[in-house]
Amino acid sequence: MSDSDFTSTFPPNARIVSLRFEPGVLLVDLEGQEEIRVPVEQVTGLFGAGLLRESTRLVTERKFVDEERHGRVLGMRVEYTTQVRKQVTETVVSKEVQPVLAVRVSGVLETWYLNSTSFNFRKALGPDMSYAVGMNLKTLIRRLAEHCPGAFQDDYIQASLNHEKPPAPLDGLLTFLNLIPPQPPPPQP
Repeated sequence: MSDSDFTSTFPPNARIVSLRFEPGVLLVDLEGQEEIRVPVEQVTGLFGAGLLRESTRLVTERKFVDEERHGRVLGMRVEYTTQVRKQVTETVVSKEVQPVLAVRVSGVLETWYLNSTSFNFRKALGPDMSYAVGMNLKTLIRRLAEHCPGAFQDDYIQASLNHEKPPAPLDGLLTFLNLIPPQPPPPQP
């Protein structure tokens, strides 16, 4: 077995730092690049997913725990339980879903994506921005769909627009990017 059997490569992609909307144009800031003006007719697809993030940590705290004891009282063996304060270490697993969105643009090889936890919603939404990431994401999806009406919308985008439950979360960004076709199908009527 060679090392190449265990490698995975990301499809061409670029992370969106911020978006702005102008009539007929989407202004996109990609990480490490100048702002790009994209005519809305060139936006061919809008995609989304929740990425499942799982973290494990050890938590140490002092707790009262029951401890079985025994002794002798008047020559008889006696068993009893008492509470003793001990240091206890537990493994805590937490899971969260981090939404990501992607945009496909005609003539561009890369898939442009944004991670909702690090995206500049203030620049994209202006006064409509709130302090709740979920609300900001829904507002951004609605704005993207309205601004780019000719773009294909995947199940995640459709679920958000229709106030429905989103599809099941994916394992990671690589899985998400690999699911996005280079040329999205035409939008559904």
